[in-house]
Amino acid sequence: LWTRPRERVCSIGLVTEELVVLLEDRGCRAVKLADGGEVWRQSTGPITGTGLAIGDDLLVPLAEGRFALLESRTGRQ
Repeated sequence: LWTRPRERVCSIGLVTEELVVLLEDRGCRAVKLADGGEVWRQSTGPITGTGLAIGDDLLVPLAEGRFALLESRTGRQ
């Protein structure tokens, strides 16, 4: 079992076999389930709702009616 500071996390966006993707107020980050180590961090701009898992990817609603589709393994858009 591990712990991490919450920082700017607002919610959990996606959980895979290896990662948990965390939604922050202006971006996302993924940490390893095994030890809590950070895998990636991605700035997206203001997040305006909860994410939607599409397979192993995450669709994140952004300001001005936009969306970001993030690969859960890499954080790439």
